[in-house]
Amino acid sequence: MSEPLNLPPSAAAGLRRAQTRLRSPEYQVGFARWLAQQRDFVAKWEAEYGEPFPRTPEAAIRMAIRAGMPYSEIMAATLRGVIPVIEGWLQRLRDQRVMASGAEDREPGKADNWEASGFPGWSKWHNWGFGLDERRNWHLFHFRRPTGPRHVARWIHHRRAVVSFAEGLMTELALKLAEEGVIREQDFVRKINPEVSGLRKHLRKIVEAEGHCLKADPLARDNEHRLWRPKARFGRARKRDRAWLFDPTES
Repeated sequence: MSEPLNLPPSAAAGLRRAQTRLRSPEYQVGFARWLAQQRDFVAKWEAEYGEPFPRTPEAAIRMAIRAGMPYSEIMAATLRGVIPVIEGWLQRLRDQRVMASGAEDREPGKADNWEASGFPGWSKWHNWGFGLDERRNWHLFHFRRPTGPRHVARWIHHRRAVVSFAEGLMTELALKLAEEGVIREQDFVRKINPEVSGLRKHLRKIVEAEGHCLKADPLARDNEHRLWRPKARFGRARKRDRAWLFDPTES
């Protein structure tokens, strides 16, 4: 668990302080005692997720950071509160690997018939949606406007699209958009312009993989309020019966 993490300075300093506390003999003995009592749970956990269980407090902290859990919540949580977040992250990674393996079966640039032929408004970012479900998996949607009396306006789920964001700050930025509708500069202790630019490029690549090339900027800078507003829609994805629904977040 010695891999370096790309943390903001205040978080890195806090992590070092926490590591000093976690390395104390009293804490290590208590954690080792708890781990010894949970052998069956640990064995089932490793078989389920295909990853080694975090056997030190530091390992749990680092995995929680990679899972996108806010640093302040990690420091305030117990191991019992951190483990479900790590489990959700590992489940998302597993689901994404399954989705990616299925996507490899189709030709590059090819999609479902309605995607390949285009749809009204495909070139406008506000007709594209990125939804986060309760298991913290991401989904891609597009908005279909009625083109006839039998059609209704609704968000269409791109069932084969693989949507994921790099661990760390890019995931944190995407979560901000899904939960708050904007990215506020004041929420970060350092400049995040490079990461926002990276997120822009990544959003374009996700849509390009579905056969559509959008040239417009998916994230607009609001200099007056020192924030970024997405032209693409972000929000929550939920499954009802067998259909995926999208609920955009209002900024």
